[in-house]
Amino acid sequence: MISLFRRYPIASASTLTIVLFAGCFLAKAWRHTIDGQTALRLREQVKLYAQTGDFERAHALISEAELRSRDTERRDADWVRTKLDVAIALRDINGFEALAEAYPDAILEAEAAALFWGRICIHARDWEQLELIKRRWQGRASRTESWFFLELSEDLARGRTQEARQRIRESQFSGDAEAHRLIYQALEEAHDPQKVIELLVEAYRVQPQNTDVRTFLANAYEALGRDSLAQREYLAAYLIDRDNPILRDNLAEFYLRRGQLTRAITAWVSENDKAPVPDFIWFKAQFWNRVARGQTIPATIAKPTPLEPVAEALAELPRDRYFSSKIDHARGVIPKRGYSAENYLVWLSILEALRVGDESTALDQLQGEPSAIAMVSPLLGRALMKLLSFRLHDVLPEVDADFERPQHRFFRELMESTTSNTPTRALDFLNGPYALSALFASVGWLGTAIDYWPTNVQPLDRPPTWLSYAMGQAHRHCAGNAKALAFLNSTRDDAEEIVLLRAELLLAEGYKEQSRPLLETLASSTSDVGYRAAWLGAMSYLEEGNLVDAHKVLMTNTAFALSVSGQELQARIALARGLKGEAKVIYGRIAESSVEAHVYLASQAFKEADWEKAKQHTQGALALAPNQPGLVRNLQLISEKSRCANP
Repeated sequence: MISLFRRYPIASASTLTIVLFAGCFLAKAWRHTIDGQTALRLREQVKLYAQTGDFERAHALISEAELRSRDTERRDADWVRTKLDVAIALRDINGFEALAEAYPDAILEAEAAALFWGRICIHARDWEQLELIKRRWQGRASRTESWFFLELSEDLARGRTQEARQRIRESQFSGDAEAHRLIYQALEEAHDPQKVIELLVEAYRVQPQNTDVRTFLANAYEALGRDSLAQREYLAAYLIDRDNPILRDNLAEFYLRRGQLTRAITAWVSENDKAPVPDFIWFKAQFWNRVARGQTIPATIAKPTPLEPVAEALAELPRDRYFSSKIDHARGVIPKRGYSAENYLVWLSILEALRVGDESTALDQLQGEPSAIAMVSPLLGRALMKLLSFRLHDVLPEVDADFERPQHRFFRELMESTTSNTPTRALDFLNGPYALSALFASVGWLGTAIDYWPTNVQPLDRPPTWLSYAMGQAHRHCAGNAKALAFLNSTRDDAEEIVLLRAELLLAEGYKEQSRPLLETLASSTSDVGYRAAWLGAMSYLEEGNLVDAHKVLMTNTAFALSVSGQELQARIALARGLKGEAKVIYGRIAESSVEAHVYLASQAFKEADWEKAKQHTQGALALAPNQPGLVRNLQLISEKSRCANP
């Protein structure tokens, strides 16, 4: 057989090439057609979900629709608006900022998006971008009230109190907007606590479920120093809208300002919350988790974000490291605009330099990055700079020691010390191996304090008792009771504070027979140690029903026996013995100062259908513990029962 290819080599090859090319072209065209139809269907489905308010489903389909769409389709104005609506509805800050980078003009031309972007800018302190947004809408805004409150928030965030007061005085609204104005007016009246309360109550009545109102209430209470009420309002705002990352951040930052680092970390990233979080929240949680607890968290960061490589590099660090060359390389992708992650990276770089003993580099970075230091922990930054200046140059420079809240004695004395007024022994300690751990332990950076604890020291160079105790608690907090016990045993310190902590740890680990003799010996001490030892010892016996020994240990310490806590314990012992009358007398004696007493007396009155007395005692308990939702529910139940009994 003669091959056709051999008879007609050129024509046959050309024909085959054309056929193959045509086949590939048709296949590719068919695939584009199918992808185009699928993309169109997905985009229409996303728009439908967004129009009906089902933003979660809309968000779930956007990535697939984007993947199958052509570039021109992705930039379609209607499609971009839909993506913006979804991001705003879900408070998807990462997604919104990605859209802002890709389509800045589209965002600036949509008023709701521009306002949302403005809020993000205030939170990120990106004043340049905020000014651009405001200029774009000057003279043509329709949501004048929203712009008013945006600019008012900017004034307050930038410390321009006079401008803020002027805005408040010159404005008047109705309905919801008036509630907002009342909140700001209350802030203006901070010098008159009674006026503040009146304005806040009026605003709350107008909008009890509005998160802005609850947040401003929290701000006002915090400014007045009423921390328990401020906490209640921050928490209420977050519970009203759990999907709003800024409300979560507000609650965490409140805890951070109070020095409650564990609560702050839990507010940012709950152990039960597996969903990705915005990058600015993740970086805060990662940083504070590392320095306060010596732990890292997975890189569960919401996408898209340019910070993902940095987050992954941080999450991969070995337990004893703070920084790496991989992080340093990845940080080059961080945009200059509006990202606070760089502030935390500066601190981590400083901590890594200290870890490897390079105090000179750490001091250079502290002095060269003042804004980053101030944004994370300005007070610690000043204290660390002072300590390193002394260790490297024998100079204790004077620094601002105006503390917003009570500080640890060591921290306070360091900040107030000078080379001339500080005893030689104290100066030797600052130059010694324990100074860095002492400083970080004094501000609650317990994970870091443990990392800097020296391992190779002379046997006679023992730490002071207060520091051994603080580090024992640090190990307990970060690594558990067993590690804390091992650490305390290594200190060879038999001061009563250390013995008490050992006994407490043994008790927590279930070694009651080893713990009780220590507690009973300490219980007779007239110091605070004796007070706590008496409480722990009595409770350990009461929990297993040994009422005789519980009462015996309790009465060993007269100060404890006469205290509110001691009398609460006596009442519990009386109840366990079946002496309800005696318990009622004891609780009645301490009710003014005891939540437990109020709750017990309220429950007894409830059983006796004495609604008025039950109400009084529940209100008394709430006055002492305003953040207990169970007490609020009890009060509601009492009111319902009272109405039924007296229709």
